Amino acid sequence: MASVMNYLKDLLETFVRLALVTLFTAVLNLLLFYAGWYAWELYKSTHMGEQFARLHPTEHHLLGEVISLTPYWHSSLQLAVAVMLCALGAAVLAQLSGIRRLLYIPFPLALRVLWAVPLAMLLAVPVAQYDARLADWQAYVMLLLPGMLSVLPSAMRAAGSLLPDVTLLVAGLARRR
Repeated sequence: MASVMNYLKDLLETFVRLALVTLFTAVLNLLLFYAGWYAWELYKSTHMGEQFARLHPTEHHLLGEVISLTPYWHSSLQLAVAVMLCALGAAVLAQLSGIRRLLYIPFPLALRVLWAVPLAMLLAVPVAQYDARLADWQAYVMLLLPGMLSVLPSAMRAAGSLLPDVTLLVAGLARRR
């Protein structure tokens, strides 16, 4: 009974940590939105910004669409929650299948960061279909990537501490026979 209570305590602590990381990611997204908005307004007011608008109308329009994802707090929170759910799903699958042990843990941080790129790309398609405020799903990749970079390590750590590696269990059972 004590081990079940300890597991539930660990589960609750992990849930609180993940909620705090999600909140931090939402604040990070909010800050990035506002910094982008200020930088975009400043750039548009310069001579170079006017030339950019004339020379690259598609990119100018896309940047304007990204900046218009208001209210920023709502968009920030949506992106943070979506990123956390995706990272948790990937971490759970990676832990249960043994991929985390083989392709995440032994690598340095610089290579672990690379996991965020394909996950952000995979998540961008359904988010683009759901949100549909931006015309191009690739724009969502850039919006999801900072959040994915911030939540993925926590999600991987949580999955590693709460779930078993099923491949090790199967290998242990096979050795016993």
